[in-house]
Amino acid sequence: MKEFKEYYSDDQIIKYLCKIRIKYANKRNKKYLLDKLAKPEKTSKPLDNQYDIDILNQLNHLLPKRRLWLKNGQRTYKQVINKQTLSKEVTKLDTDTKNKEILFNTIKKYLRSENPIAFVPNLKKFIQDIQNSIENETYKIEKPDIIPEIKEANKSKRNLSLKSFNAVECRPISRFVLKDRIVLSLTNKFFTELFDDFFEESALAFRAIKDDEPVRKNHHLAVNKIIEFKRKNYQSDVYVAECDMKKFYDTVNHKKCIEAFYNLIAKAQINSPEIDLSKAIYLFQEYLSCYTFKKNVMILNGDKEYWARQKDTKQKPIIGFYPWVDKEIYHSIYYQSSPNDNIGVPQGGALSGLIANILLDYSDKMLQLIEGLFYVRYCDDMILMHKDEDECRKAIEIFRNSISDLHLFNHPFKNDFFFINKNRTDKKSKGERIFMTKKSMTLSRSFEYSIGTFWSSKSKGPYKWDKISKENNSLPWIGFVGYEINHNCETRIRKRSLKKELEKQKQIVASIIKRIKKNKRARNNSIYRSAMEKLNGMSVGRIKLYNFTYCENKICWADGFQSLNLNKYSKKQLRILDRNKYKQLNILTHYLGEEKIDSKVPADDGEILKMQKPFSYYYQAGEKKLKKNEA
Repeated sequence: MKEFKEYYSDDQIIKYLCKIRIKYANKRNKKYLLDKLAKPEKTSKPLDNQYDIDILNQLNHLLPKRRLWLKNGQRTYKQVINKQTLSKEVTKLDTDTKNKEILFNTIKKYLRSENPIAFVPNLKKFIQDIQNSIENETYKIEKPDIIPEIKEANKSKRNLSLKSFNAVECRPISRFVLKDRIVLSLTNKFFTELFDDFFEESALAFRAIKDDEPVRKNHHLAVNKIIEFKRKNYQSDVYVAECDMKKFYDTVNHKKCIEAFYNLIAKAQINSPEIDLSKAIYLFQEYLSCYTFKKNVMILNGDKEYWARQKDTKQKPIIGFYPWVDKEIYHSIYYQSSPNDNIGVPQGGALSGLIANILLDYSDKMLQLIEGLFYVRYCDDMILMHKDEDECRKAIEIFRNSISDLHLFNHPFKNDFFFINKNRTDKKSKGERIFMTKKSMTLSRSFEYSIGTFWSSKSKGPYKWDKISKENNSLPWIGFVGYEINHNCETRIRKRSLKKELEKQKQIVASIIKRIKKNKRARNNSIYRSAMEKLNGMSVGRIKLYNFTYCENKICWADGFQSLNLNKYSKKQLRILDRNKYKQLNILTHYLGEEKIDSKVPADDGEILKMQKPFSYYYQAGEKKLKKNEA
């Protein structure tokens, strides 16, 4: 284990600055692509809010301008070791990684130069300031800005007290100044690696990346573990409980967090007595002390000036509110005797994910006491499985008690999901769905029972994971981290995730149409190609016709669903995504209409090749993986 000092060395700080710079470059590139299609001076709106503008101004002050970046001698391939075969392989660097390396090497070159240019003294001063503040333990984390993010699943919810204002439920996202972001991220990396060996294998979020691990811990691994457990016990009954907590980050008790943190520090000091932890501990405590939900967030609910300044992604005003667990706090025996405890950690802060593992490790270890229990946790979402229903109930009780011990609150468990369908009709044979639609809402079904409660419940179980049956209280699907998995180990996309992707496709084409509406500056073919490339990059990544059969899908939708297997459910969903993508392109084609020649518009750059299969959701997220597994 390295000393903490190595985590905030010159190179580490510079690398993080490069990471942020490339992130903003990608964001600006999206605006540039739109500006190529229309005259920006009349149609474009500012891409960045004031926070992003301030960060960019600092980065421009600390880093070299784009025209100064190195152009020659930069590697485009890297050598990696295949963790399964242990053989060396050559793989191409993705664009972001390559640009980070180029920028880092450029900075290092100018730092070594005898005649430094303007940014060099600014960068040196910035780095020295961070290092001195950490070394002398005088660093103070500034209070973060709170930005509202409308909850996708709760956009229609309304706060009764704010009904006249049409307020929507929002999530409070914390944004720290550049200096704090760097310090907190480097501190988080240190503690994540320091504590990783003390966490249970069941915790799969925010874990350290280890070179000797054959498979990286992430949400794909969680789904694969669930499928593996079900297949091992295919001939046995399996009972499931899905667990979720109310406002986890907003209700973290600081005393419990510090207590769990120091328990891990004690273990780390036994394993690595030579490492000085005092400076890192100081920064962790600073992070906790800079924020509480009551002082930083709750007071904003009645602040009309604050909400007047807030805009959503479409630059429309947000009139919202931040919900709170008033009833749970009021009825909590602990908080009745300790009402002034500090509660809550910043959502979006670098250390908050680590805090989830630090605190919930207690629950992880308590649940390990039940023999034969399958348990995985991804951040604050958990799933329990057992072949014995009574043992599953016992696991739920242990979970509830452990959460109570941590002064957190879980959503109440429901295990009765079958209700008489009031809209049932016998106009068709039993088992067939009858759609009587009005405003896209299904009004009637032929099913005798409705299980809508099952899907709307946050915490549920135990229920039997099998064919749907009211008599056995068995249900065929479980939901976890964006996936839904049935009792035959078939996976599909969660309905909400599917709708979100469809909406993104629609927004991309809508943004292009809006931009070219009055001031088109490109030919129709160029506009169409731009839209198609944007949709393809978002869906399956930056792949080409020559490598679409083997290129990895990175930083795209397909990359987020690596555990999706091809079955009758996922096939239908992937085809819906493909169909909607080309529907949006057809809408664009219809809007563009017949080409009108304008001498001011650049010449056309060739015919459009409609590359369907290579860039389809169906092939890249389903068929390609199936062929790879068969090989």
